[in-house]
Amino acid sequence: MEYDYGEGYEFTIRVKEIRKHDKQFSLGDARILSGKGFGLWEDARYYMELYYNDPKRFYKEIAEDGLNKGDFPIDFDFELEAQNAALKEEFEKILIGYEMPEGFIPPEELS
Repeated sequence: MEYDYGEGYEFTIRVKEIRKHDKQFSLGDARILSGKGFGLWEDARYYMELYYNDPKRFYKEIAEDGLNKGDFPIDFDFELEAQNAALKEEFEKILIGYEMPEGFIPPEELS
């Protein structure tokens, strides 16, 4: 999967299991099973990679750039319940972003 086109994030997704169902998949069926850390730092790939590869240089560069530790999601832990709630809240936006059905009109443009 490629995430954030143009940023070069590529992931290998491993399918744990394929099941046959009598009903169509719905949002209620979607869930995150596990995870760790905060994930990607949106629009801050350079700093994220620097933090994980060379923390001392990361702190030096953010100070030079007028930034501080609080500008980045460093001290966040993965919370399964919160992430599943966010998935449900953001599902439509995710679907539109990856599939963009032809003729779809976003809700904010309907008013």
